[in-house]
Amino acid sequence: MVHKGGNFVLFDSAGKPGAFSFAAVLLKGKRLQWLLNYRDQRNYALFQIEKLQFTAKDVANGSAKDRAKIALGSNQSSLQVSIALAAHSITTSILDGGYWRIVDTWTSQDTDFTKGKFGFLIPGSDQIGLANFGFTPN
Repeated sequence: MVHKGGNFVLFDSAGKPGAFSFAAVLLKGKRLQWLLNYRDQRNYALFQIEKLQFTAKDVANGSAKDRAKIALGSNQSSLQVSIALAAHSITTSILDGGYWRIVDTWTSQDTDFTKGKFGFLIPGSDQIGLANFGFTPN
């Protein structure tokens, strides 16, 4: 599946704990971006891969705050991602050299991450390719 632009491209919420997985390639643009716990355009958890860096941000009331920045070993314009989703945590792993590497764990007792939607942020003329997208409930 290839998608061009559209800004927020959302999927129905899983509504329960489980795991999202997908393979993605950035075909046009600067960064690959996906989001979880999307409640509206001003409130969501944003995850980005740009060149040699993974970044996680908390977007609250339209203001983005960096939560984590992790250096990656190689340019990740194409990658496989696995996201373990629980009521109060999100754990993101990337397939790196044949091994799953945890790049971020976000825990918040004040947030139920299963209530928001999952999706991708594809601004303007950016273009991504997706394969093997799925959700497996726990």
